[in-house]
Amino acid sequence: MAAADWRNSLVWGLRGHSSHVPPKRAVRGLTADEAAAEAAAAPPDGLHSAHRLLHHIVYWQDLMLAPAAGDKVQWPQGPENWDCPMASWDDLVGRFAAGLEKAEKLAREADLTVRIPEWGPEMTVGGALGVLITHNSYHIAQLVDVRKATGHWPPPKE
Repeated sequence: MAAADWRNSLVWGLRGHSSHVPPKRAVRGLTADEAAAEAAAAPPDGLHSAHRLLHHIVYWQDLMLAPAAGDKVQWPQGPENWDCPMASWDDLVGRFAAGLEKAEKLAREADLTVRIPEWGPEMTVGGALGVLITHNSYHIAQLVDVRKATGHWPPPKE
């Protein structure tokens, strides 16, 4: 695959092109009050709340992007605690959007073949972006399902 095709594929994946709901659409139109109400009550069928899911997405997005951008990170020891304190909904939405922009910039400009030794000997910047895309895609689908189950879907049109 040509480098330009690889870069375009990563950008399309980050935007949800032909694979999942555009990430920013998944959180659009849900107010902080609605997210707080969802976070206070268990969603139907044992699903995590939209607030909790976005917290998880942002937590891992930040961790995955840091080494891809050349920053050092302290990797968690063991699984993330889903019950840890969360930032406000508005803060998470902002960090989510900023992380997506950072990921797109990396996809367009970074050397995608640079190895990330903290992830293991075979992981590259391009591979890390691929992991980020699949992780976000999985949890964005969950977030949309929770919004549907709680009557907060679809979001308003832009």
